[in-house]
Amino acid sequence: MDDAVDTVQLEAPLIALTEAAFQGVRVPILLNRTVTIAGSPKLPERPSLFLFAKHKVELQPGVTLTFLNLAIQYIVSDFPTRPCTNDTSAPLMDRCWFPRRDFYQDVAANGAETTAMGGTVPNNMTIHIYNTSILCQEVRAAGSSGSGA
Repeated sequence: MDDAVDTVQLEAPLIALTEAAFQGVRVPILLNRTVTIAGSPKLPERPSLFLFAKHKVELQPGVTLTFLNLAIQYIVSDFPTRPCTNDTSAPLMDRCWFPRRDFYQDVAANGAETTAMGGTVPNNMTIHIYNTSILCQEVRAAGSSGSGA
């Protein structure tokens, strides 16, 4: 990455950062400046950024990597999958959650409030989620489908 770049604008509706995308690149990439990755306002909807590679970028002290106007999808491959049950007396982590449960190993974000116009404004909070599972609000039977609403 060019050391002068501080903003990357995604012009394509889908970008997939896979292990193969980093072939021939010296990793981890040491990011020594704040960078924003933003979806293009020219696209009809937010572009999807698939983060399917692990341990490819290392942020140096004081550096922020910001994602703006994107739909991010990722795979947590080091979170073990286990059989589940729909027994509501079972421990939470043993239950089947619809549509899924997510595990966040280390995520930090600035907090924001939504406005009446659908935008956001900072609320002067920083959110740090570490080693945390986030569960959907509805327990479903194993193998069942539905809206989850």
